[in-house]
Amino acid sequence: MRNSVDTILFDLDGCIVDTLPMWLKSFQQTFKKFHISITDAELLKIGFHRIYDHKLHIQSREEFINEVYGFYTKNFLDSPLHQNALSTLKKLKRNNFKTALVTSSRRSVVDIFLEKQRVAQYFDYTLAWEDTKANKPDPEPLLKAIQLLKSDPERSIMIGDSDTDISAARAAHVTSIWYHPPQNTVFYNEDTFTVHNPDFTIHDFEELFPIINL
Repeated sequence: MRNSVDTILFDLDGCIVDTLPMWLKSFQQTFKKFHISITDAELLKIGFHRIYDHKLHIQSREEFINEVYGFYTKNFLDSPLHQNALSTLKKLKRNNFKTALVTSSRRSVVDIFLEKQRVAQYFDYTLAWEDTKANKPDPEPLLKAIQLLKSDPERSIMIGDSDTDISAARAAHVTSIWYHPPQNTVFYNEDTFTVHNPDFTIHDFEELFPIINL
């Protein structure tokens, strides 16, 4: 890996924090309220980020989204940080790496998370859903974060758990790392995910350090 890397971008859900089970529960509770029947397997095949635009006979997209976020916001604070996430953030800051949180979650949720987990100090910038015109897999959020950090794509890495993170990194010409801990296996199959061609795959955050020569 290049010695010149000094910028690390992180996804939030399923990456820094283990919230994928809560997102699944939030969607299923909302589908139940909207009288829509869908199995966990069907939902996961579509993907959380694509479900809003899928043809599921949702009459009010805004109402559906608000319902999902309403349930999620009330319950997600019980979701733990992924193993070694905090220690990794601390080590990066001690070694003067620039860091940003780049997420497709709403600002209200992100701010609650940062306050609850006391990790705001480890991110130089945080970009949420409302902070850009386009969201991942569009490269705009990554490029905006890199600009704010006064860095450039050649010196940057994006770490995320989903194909939207990898696609956004590729479009932004940023090195991509797919974070795939054991508990994410039910959401993303490692054998089939290889089609997205991440530059690296890690199963624990400590596996990042050899990649960045730290």
